[in-house]
Parts: sequence; C-alpha cells; structure tokens
Amino acid sequence: MKLNNKILSIMLLGATAFTGLSITSCVDEPDKYEIAGGTPSIDYVRLCDVTKKDSMLTGAYMGTSICLVGNNLRSITKMLFNDQQAILNTSMITDHTLIVDVPKTLTDNPTNKIYMYNKDGECTEYDFKTLVPEPVVTSLSNEFAKDGETVTLKGDYLLDYENA
Repeated sequence: MKLNNKILSIMLLGATAFTGLSITSCVDEPDKYEIAGGTPSIDYVRLCDVTKKDSMLTGAYMGTSICLVGNNLRSITKMLFNDQQAILNTSMITDHTLIVDVPKTLTDNPTNKIYMYNKDGECTEYDFKTLVPEPVVTSLSNEFAKDGETVTLKGDYLLDYENA
C-alpha cells in the first residue's frame, strides 16, 4: 500500500512539474503591439462601416468612429482633434489603419485639425473638421416653471452662454 502511495505521489509530482514547465515556456508574443518609429501620414479618412469605405471624410461629428488610412500609423502615441485628446486603443492600430472615436468634448478654439504625436514628440497635422451635433436636452430642473423662474437644462452639446 505504501509503495502504491509513493508511486502515485511521484507521478503527480512529475505531472505537475511537466505542466508548470510547459506553461512557462510560452514566452513568444508574435502579435505584441510595439510603437514604430518615424512620422505618421494620413492619406484619407473614412467611416468604419465597410459598406461605406469608398466615401472619404473631411469632417465627422463628435462621438463618431472613424478610420484613418495612411502610413506609419503605429508611430502615433497621442492624438488630438483640435485641442481635445482622443483615446487610442492599440488593438485598433496597424501600420496603415487607425480606428478612433472623435472626442465628445466641445472646444473653445477649433482649429479643424488632427494633431498626431510620435514617441519623439514630433507633431504631424491633418486638416479635419470636428462637427458639433444638434443639442440634446436630457433633463429640466423644473418642467412646470412659471414666468420669470429659472430653469436649468441638462444635456449634450449645449453652449454655456454665461461664459460665452
């Protein structure tokens, strides 16, 4: 009985060691994202919808997903639409395409440009208009306000007239 327990223990120990070694030996990451060197360039911008990929864009509404097509796009480490930073997802970046959402934040100083920065801090510009959608009211502070009462509107893409 003791001999069977020793054999079983040795077999389990051997199986555990084999499993541990086989799992840790998988270090190769052929699809690992790496930032490229050089300067990015954009040939054109299109919608992400494949059925509309032949339509080139010169501008897009805030919150729209767009596809930049060009060269050396993996060199981009930071991207601004006007002065608003876009969120870059490395899963959506290749050498020739980059999918990004146009930021939803209004800017005070529209320049109608995309600014792309590489790891060396060099900036490349591309002419592109960030379009503001129609205002959307999501709530009112008082739906049944009487004449002369102040009502607060909440929503998206509303201008702050007090500070304008």
